[in-house]
Amino acid sequence: RSRSRSRSGSFFTHPHEHTHFKWQTEMLFDLLISVERKTDLYGFFSKPVNPDLDECPDYYDVVDINDAMCFDTMRKMIARAGSGETNDVITSIQEFKSCLNRIIKCARDYNTDEENFVRKQADLIEKRSDGIIMAMSLKWADHEKAIKEMQEKLKQEKGAREREAAKAKADEETKAEEESKAKAEKAR
Repeated sequence: RSRSRSRSGSFFTHPHEHTHFKWQTEMLFDLLISVERKTDLYGFFSKPVNPDLDECPDYYDVVDINDAMCFDTMRKMIARAGSGETNDVITSIQEFKSCLNRIIKCARDYNTDEENFVRKQADLIEKRSDGIIMAMSLKWADHEKAIKEMQEKLKQEKGAREREAAKAKADEETKAEEESKAKAEKAR
């Protein structure tokens, strides 16, 4: 169930490459894997609720089917964002947290007894995920800052190249003018 990828330690993409949510998708998948592994110890929230198989036939009488959420659905939403889709996707830590809160809310809405084991597991997700999400938020912010710095540096370098090219063109035109004047004076 885990997603494997190379651990190069870097999420940077080539600065000229416009890949839709590439680094965000990588970070969101890492966040999902970390939260799921450290919070959903029994796998209650890994797949959508199946009222018949999960022995809760009235689940969708209590929980609106449009509010239902699980880690598998979140995984698909992140993957859709990574492929460039824009509907029903997760592209930010805020959206990730919102979906995670839906998992918790649905579990609490259905399991109203505070001593219920599944409800306690949902409470555990809320308690344990905060630090994981905070750590990823800091990493996310650092990455955004590095990208902005890189873009600014590229913009400055481009400006310098354009100024150099304009100067070279002006120098060439001045030289051509001087040569033309020298030829004209010689011809007199």
